[in-house]
Amino acid sequence: MEILSKITPAETLLITNGSSAKLKEMLKYTFMDLLLKKVIKIKEVENAEDGTSNTYVVADKNFIKHKPKNHEITLLKPFQKDASIEILLENFIKMAYRAANGGHYYRIAIKKSPAINENFKDGFFAKVFGSVSLNQQGIKLQKAIKDYLESLDNEIDELLAKDKEKALQRLMALGGNMFLLKNLDLKEFKDIDKEFLRQQKKLSDDSEEFDDFDMMWFYMDFFDDDTKYDTYFESFDDAFDSADSSAGFSSGDSGDSGCSGCGGCGGD
Repeated sequence: MEILSKITPAETLLITNGSSAKLKEMLKYTFMDLLLKKVIKIKEVENAEDGTSNTYVVADKNFIKHKPKNHEITLLKPFQKDASIEILLENFIKMAYRAANGGHYYRIAIKKSPAINENFKDGFFAKVFGSVSLNQQGIKLQKAIKDYLESLDNEIDELLAKDKEKALQRLMALGGNMFLLKNLDLKEFKDIDKEFLRQQKKLSDDSEEFDDFDMMWFYMDFFDDDTKYDTYFESFDDAFDSADSSAGFSSGDSGDSGCSGCGGCGGD
């Protein structure tokens, strides 16, 4: 489905869930998508004294050339000020929570994306209250996306077993939206035959059809790093819930505005 190769997971969530899209989910999948695109990365720094390690978020190799969308800036602002900064993962998530300024304002930031904005109502109440109600075009798109993702989710295991090339093409075309699939085992997916992957990447590298940065096989780097995506999902949930609890809100859809600064930054 072509549009899923052009929009982020947060944009997909806003289309499929509307005003019910939760701040934690939108921020979490934005975070995972930026990891996948190698805009940011995880850095483990070991403590030589006791053998423990601290987990930091740092800018990755594609940070400079990535053109962030409004809702991505919420997470990337510290690196825009100083690309060399290192931020403890837990503090990074808490900073993003505060900078989002609550679910309502974050949904509005996502809605402004040119890639999806035409699918929302733009009348008086939408402008005054910042609603995210879908128009007729948006309702059709919502159904199409839900149907496509549900269909792919139901067949992904069998597809990976019987037709790896087709499975990879469909998953890579999803970009970060692959994280929205409930039945995709990321660890099993990353353990797929590396020789097959190298052959696919070579075919892609030899093609002049796609721009290097935008082509779907850009995500091939996903298989070459040791990012523990499954564990970072859990880490994000824990840190977000901690920030949400300390802010005094139970839903994660409210919060104070602004950023806490870089008190959570650290280094080697």
